Formats: sequence, structure tokens, C-alpha cells
Amino acid sequence: MDVDLKKELVVHHVAILLSLLIASAANAAELRDAVPEQFQGTWARSVAEYSARAAENRFVISEKRIAFWESHGPVLTAASDLELELELIVELSAEGHTWL
Repeated sequence: MDVDLKKELVVHHVAILLSLLIASAANAAELRDAVPEQFQGTWARSVAEYSARAAENRFVISEKRIAFWESHGPVLTAASDLELELELIVELSAEGHTWL
């Protein structure tokens, strides 16, 4: 499978998952226009991925933006219970393409 197509499919699936999560969490979580402070920072599955700038499972989340793999973009909506859960709708772009 072409690498660009594979990356696009991964990001598309993440966008769909995030959309579903925010729809299901809307009743239990408060909708926000920014990411709560406790969720901001660099997140990864492992210490090795945390240290590697190009790791597929490394996310950098700021108040109004998210970046991962080779994609980045603004946070359009955030839903959080302010404890352990965060759901996002983001507009991602990479290599001339933009998607939710």
C-alpha cells in the first residue's frame, strides 16, 4: 500500500473515531472551545515514542492545536469530564490535504 494513502487512511480513521467519541461524550462531558490544561502536552504510548519526533503514536496537544505523525491543525471542539477523558474534533492538514 502506498505510504501516503496509508497515512491518509490512519488519519481518516482517527478523525472518525474522534467524531464518534465526541458525539457519545457530549451528554457526559462539557463541550469547550479549548483543550483543558491537564490534557495539554506531549503524549505517547511509550518513552521511546515520546522521545522520537516522528513517532506515529506521539501527540502534541496545546490549548487550541494538535499535532501528530505528519498532521497538525486546530482544535475545533473539545469535550472533557475534566478528569480522565478528552474527546476532540480537529481539522487536520498534511501534504496539501485538509480533513476533519
